[in-house]
Amino acid sequence: NVLLNTMYELPSADSISKVVVDEGVIMGESEPYLVYETEKIKA
Repeated sequence: NVLLNTMYELPSADSISKVVVDEGVIMGESEPYLVYETEKIKA
């Protein structure tokens, strides 16, 4: 149940590269941390 909402949201989210789950998420004190991709700028 910890990642249930996240699993439904991820397919429609753009550029998320990672989901970080820590103790706070497991204990129900916080939400998973979403890490977004960044585009590299060509020089």
